[in-house]
Amino acid sequence: PFQQLCTCLAAVAAQRSAAAGAPALLEAPLGHAAGRPKQLGPEIVVSAALLELGSILGERLLLGESCQLVAPPGGVVSGYVHPKFSDGQPNTGRMAALVAVRPLPSEIAPSADSLKRLHSVAAQLARHIVAGQPRFVSIASVPSEVLTKERDTFRAAHLEQLGSRKAGTVDEKVMTKVLDGKMQKFYGEAVLLCQELIAPSAAAGQAGAKAEAKPMPVAEWLEAEAKALGLEKIAVEEFRFVSL
Repeated sequence: PFQQLCTCLAAVAAQRSAAAGAPALLEAPLGHAAGRPKQLGPEIVVSAALLELGSILGERLLLGESCQLVAPPGGVVSGYVHPKFSDGQPNTGRMAALVAVRPLPSEIAPSADSLKRLHSVAAQLARHIVAGQPRFVSIASVPSEVLTKERDTFRAAHLEQLGSRKAGTVDEKVMTKVLDGKMQKFYGEAVLLCQELIAPSAAAGQAGAKAEAKPMPVAEWLEAEAKALGLEKIAVEEFRFVSL
């Protein structure tokens, strides 16, 4: 019943405005949303459903976080939930991601087949996000204060590693190169478009690609997928990643 309720709450949240947030969701009725546990009627609101099902299970159930993405014009939204158990309720787990992508140029209306293939790209990207757990979409989207903090942290760590004697005579040009290299590693870990693609089967998705080939960066993979679809670019608008 608990996993069924989770699926039901996701369906209820999808029918409401993203701006409403979790507090408004608590007052929404379950209705006839998919996955509604048979113990709960359609008229019961989410807050009451949590209390009632919690009493049945002997647990306190709380609504944590509610995330929603709306498909951009001409684009799609896809998601992936990593299952905790192999026999668990579909689309339930402890880690999940949503990602919104759109084709460019946006002036051209995509065909049904193009939208289907675009959705497949977004689905693979969502799986990657769960595996890679990026923090930002692109380098340009990283806040300046984050970049400054990371660079200062790397600098302090490098100076400490050198020792007080060498740190006082460090060449700033050499230091700049060291910090630039460390920032590139940071981008490769924290920025979606800079990460190496690790979504299952995606790395070998291109015709003739070998399974043992080195994974390509997400940005490069998206360029190849866009070319295959006859597009200039597949733009990643935003994503959400949640881990419990």
